[in-house]
Amino acid sequence: MDCHAHEGDVFLHQIVTGDESWVYHFESESKRQSMQWKDPSSLASKKFKTQASTRKVMLTIYWDVNGPILVHFYEKGQTVTSARYTDMLVNELKPK
Repeated sequence: MDCHAHEGDVFLHQIVTGDESWVYHFESESKRQSMQWKDPSSLASKKFKTQASTRKVMLTIYWDVNGPILVHFYEKGQTVTSARYTDMLVNELKPK
């Protein structure tokens, strides 16, 4: 049976999908954090472009027709097991 033909677009609102990928982790400074007091006669300091660190984390994301509904990060070295997925889905994704 073709669910979309039977139920129309309502069927699409019931679909949740997910993916995972390794992403670089970095913490950028806020404007206030990067500010420093300077004497008016001192030279301006150079600002360097923020680069991603060599540290990676695993990003797991789930979304539905309206967009992301769960974004979860696993630290490098953590073992991703079926128990961790189950815990994440039951405690973080499942509607209250």
